[in-house]
Amino acid sequence: MTTMLEVAKRAGVSKATVSRVLSGNGYVSQETKDRVFQAI
Repeated sequence: MTTMLEVAKRAGVSKATVSRVLSGNGYVSQETKDRVFQAI
């Protein structure tokens, strides 16, 4: 199982950004969303 921290490190973003992407809350650019989903 992959943790949010591992995804954040792979995507080059913060753990909070990963949380925002997964929950759909707050603004995150499409480029960042793509990086997070590729890291998962």
